Amino acid sequence: QAAFRYYDGGFLLRNSRWVGVDYLAEIREASGGNSNGLQMTSSAPLGWFDSDYQDEMYQWLIGSGRVELLPRSSTVTNLADWRSNNIDRPENVHLITTNGFGDHLPSGFRQFVYASSSEDVGWGPHVRMEVGQPQCRLWYKCGYTIWCGTDVDCSAFFDCRDFLPR
Repeated sequence: QAAFRYYDGGFLLRNSRWVGVDYLAEIREASGGNSNGLQMTSSAPLGWFDSDYQDEMYQWLIGSGRVELLPRSSTVTNLADWRSNNIDRPENVHLITTNGFGDHLPSGFRQFVYASSSEDVGWGPHVRMEVGQPQCRLWYKCGYTIWCGTDVDCSAFFDCRDFLPR
């Protein structure tokens, strides 16, 4: 069970929490083509923002005993599952966070990409954090995309500058 199953497109996730999923994202089985990804801002597993414990709705869910919170750690162990045998262009598979994972794991702009190794290094199967300057696999230089947002000049993001929604 995953919240996002993507292929040929992508998602923008803002101010969100997740709980009760095997993985946040996975690759949908489909025929060959171009896989894309997920961009997250101010989003994390439920309980990773200190304010989650003061929010009435989150408080109810946390206290209900119906869900098991992901323990705070140095990685998000259920971030993504990219074990699919059907990834035609793994260089285009990615997940971006613009400001980390809640108050617990703030990291600024980070990009997670497909790892050819099946070893799980803490983010999920076939997922690794890009080391060094992210390559901005989300933004293509061939044109503007929905990821840039209303009234935002997309050209600044083609060179991998941080994107913080206004």
